[in-house]
Amino acid sequence: MWRVNAITPRLGRRGRIRTATVIWAMVGVGLLSFGAINLWAFVTAPQLIWSLVAVALGVAKGRMVLGRTAARTIARVEAQPDRYCLFSFFSWKSWLLVLTMILMGRFLRRSGLSPVLIYNVYVAVGTALLVGSAQLGRLAGGEGAV
Repeated sequence: MWRVNAITPRLGRRGRIRTATVIWAMVGVGLLSFGAINLWAFVTAPQLIWSLVAVALGVAKGRMVLGRTAARTIARVEAQPDRYCLFSFFSWKSWLLVLTMILMGRFLRRSGLSPVLIYNVYVAVGTALLVGSAQLGRLAGGEGAV
């Protein structure tokens, strides 16, 4: 009989925390790069100010919101058995939030809103994820630091 458990990718606690840290960092770099590269076409003094505001909002969100999420992620992983599902560092509700964020990004790109606004949202979210990944790595004792 075919069993899902037999093909479930498993990692130890340290590996799952590193995986979460790397995923946050990679997505953060991708979003920040996408936003910044596309904003280059709109470089003006007011646009630069809005981009700095987006970075500041991203840093604030990364510290205040994703910092708490990082602490919950570590607590979740530490409460699980050592060799457990690779993607279990987030609950299924968190994975639904990830899917929702992806769909919101697709909606934003097709919404007809100002490209400057959309790309600054990407800069803010990418910055937040980078700050959050750094906090996750620090809270894990440097194990997952990127």
